[in-house]
Amino acid sequence: MKRTGFVILFLATMLSGCLNLSQDTQPEGKLTGKVTIGPLCPVEPCDLTEEQVYAAYDARKLLVYDRDTTVVLWKVGINHDSTYTVRLAEGLYIVDIDHTGIDHSDDVPERIVIKAGMTDTLNIDIDTGIR
Repeated sequence: MKRTGFVILFLATMLSGCLNLSQDTQPEGKLTGKVTIGPLCPVEPCDLTEEQVYAAYDARKLLVYDRDTTVVLWKVGINHDSTYTVRLAEGLYIVDIDHTGIDHSDDVPERIVIKAGMTDTLNIDIDTGIR
């Protein structure tokens, strides 16, 4: 009898892995865009190293909120080439910047609607406030 119980438990475990009943199969789309950050220096010419420019992008994140802006669902990093991409389930989201210091952007917050299989683009200019 114990052997029968073990076999049933084993088969149930194997089948549950094959069925994949998780929400990972929700239809999703992508949000992508380009982010510009500046000014990075108070005076011209701006002689920052490549690593210093990368650090400016690494220090900033985009926030993807639920439709009510009560929950941050994703903190999205900005790539060194100033682009970002995030895969999202179908739905309505609010995108904003993670306000670092006195950073400001007229482009966000922005409501976006993600549709399955589609890519939506939101380009964002961040003003660092450096003068």
